[in-house]
Amino acid sequence: MTEALKKLRDVDPFVGNRITSDSRFWVPFQQDYYTTIIMNKSKITHVAQYVDWEYMAKKNDPIFNEIISTCRHQRVKYLMGFRHDWNKEIIAQFYATVHFGDKNGERAMVWMTNGKRLGVTFSHFLELFNIIPEDKDLPKLHDEGLLEPHAMSFMYLRSEQPNVGHVKGLYTYYSVLNRLLRVSITPRDGNPSDVSKYMKNLMIALRPGAPPFSVGDFIWQEIKNLSEDPKKICSYSPYIMFMIEKASKMDFPKNVKHKPLRPNPIKDPRVQSPEQDQEIREEEGTQQQQF
Repeated sequence: MTEALKKLRDVDPFVGNRITSDSRFWVPFQQDYYTTIIMNKSKITHVAQYVDWEYMAKKNDPIFNEIISTCRHQRVKYLMGFRHDWNKEIIAQFYATVHFGDKNGERAMVWMTNGKRLGVTFSHFLELFNIIPEDKDLPKLHDEGLLEPHAMSFMYLRSEQPNVGHVKGLYTYYSVLNRLLRVSITPRDGNPSDVSKYMKNLMIALRPGAPPFSVGDFIWQEIKNLSEDPKKICSYSPYIMFMIEKASKMDFPKNVKHKPLRPNPIKDPRVQSPEQDQEIREEEGTQQQQF
């Protein structure tokens, strides 16, 4: 079903005339997907939260401070702390109708909102979320493909190596980071004990001292992947709602409150030893040569 959906998503539904009785949709596929897939789920949208960075900074916890510094350096801090309420119906319409294609040689996404066709280019998408234009030229995490769990081995205590790929056994820095990411820029409602799919790639890219990557491309590709997977619920709602309101120049009533995440410091944190730090640097050098 997923492969069939990907093929349907690849076809531009907006090339012809509107052929549905429901004005919210352009073609029957969109209406069917909305009715039989999205609205039949027990939960329509992911329960997203924004990271309360001010709260974390006030704790003056060494691990919190390192996470804040790394997320600022990698330009994801603003997005993780981005706050915007949303409307579940508007988000459902987006995922039922969105098409990823191109406009004047630039990639773009087009969708329907209350019967009106809207869209943004990738450049406009970057501008909306205060992402630098040069972001589009940085390495793209999805181009690496899904990394194997063993690529995360440096995030774990030696005694916890059998748990690689899972949340259990992570050093506290990565354990807290995982909790922040799965409610913000890698929303996940699945098994909380696993580090799933491209979240592995992102956590590796957010290790202290890692090189920069394309933040805008990561979120763009994640939204696209979600639109092609009928098993997933609608996610990235705060960002999509904001994008829709900017594209439509309209404000919509909101029925979901975007709430903060305010974690508490860990009393007995698991931290890396200087010896392991050296091993990690050597391993990263080997991995870079392989890439």
